[in-house]
Amino acid sequence: MPRREELERLGQSGSTLAIHLSINNIAGWCARSRRANGDDCPVVVAYRVSWPDERFIRGTLSTIRALVKAAAITRTALILVGPALGQTGFADSRLYAASTAMCSGSGAERSGLTDLWSCSAHRPPPSPGALPA
Repeated sequence: MPRREELERLGQSGSTLAIHLSINNIAGWCARSRRANGDDCPVVVAYRVSWPDERFIRGTLSTIRALVKAAAITRTALILVGPALGQTGFADSRLYAASTAMCSGSGAERSGLTDLWSCSAHRPPPSPGALPA
């Protein structure tokens, strides 16, 4: 693996890492990640996401190995590691809230999503030779 892609180096950025196909090497990536992030860095193991039996196991770099072992997870897992996973006390995203619609009151809100083409301010210009709407 190139040096710039080593877990220790990536972990120093403070970003959230997504580690795939490594659940069977949990001891190795935990040890390498701990050097950059510390023992208390939050971890989420997402098992069989979008399947009926999906599970999310939350822990820290010092506890996740035992939690995963106790849950008998040996495959089909995505591992997320980073400080952002432990944050609390913030508002949920308002990206798709009706109050953030760019054309509020113009009929642009549909099911909480913004349909920009229904707002004349965001409609693309007509094609040359097109009939007016």
